[in-house]
Amino acid sequence: MPWTTTRPELARESSEPVLAKVAEKLGLDYWEREPLGLDGALYPKGGNVDYGFPFPILVAIEHENDRTGFISEVQKLLSVRCPLKVGITYVLGDTDSSVWLAVLGQQAKRKFERIAQFISEDPATEYLLLVGCEEEPHEIKWYYSILSPAAQPDDFRFLPCDGCSTMVD
Repeated sequence: MPWTTTRPELARESSEPVLAKVAEKLGLDYWEREPLGLDGALYPKGGNVDYGFPFPILVAIEHENDRTGFISEVQKLLSVRCPLKVGITYVLGDTDSSVWLAVLGQQAKRKFERIAQFISEDPATEYLLLVGCEEEPHEIKWYYSILSPAAQPDDFRFLPCDGCSTMVD
């Protein structure tokens, strides 16, 4: 039902999955893979773990080592229902971190605007985006942006976490 069969003996008139046909009738597209896989989640003490994941998720966490893939992690966070969503990435090496912070902020803004066209989110939901920047060799300075659907700023900006730095090898 959910996937296209690769076995000819199972294919009847069409190997198109039933869910793809349903999507077509509804004027939608169907994605036949498993679209979400969070890097971490926090849930209530003693909460349920059913079907291989905790429920309900109170904090969804996405982490990406490569800053160029960070926005795909933000998309996952935008697609999950929970009160706090945390995204973490890094700008390492001899890169101008202020440029990347601006780029990441603008990309996040576009994703927020895109999903808002289709889905409303609880106004109390918050997003914490953390970016570690190697501004000095072997030292990560942290920047943050706190976002919410209720008060989306015109410009997503990353602010320095005063007194927060990490030494790396």
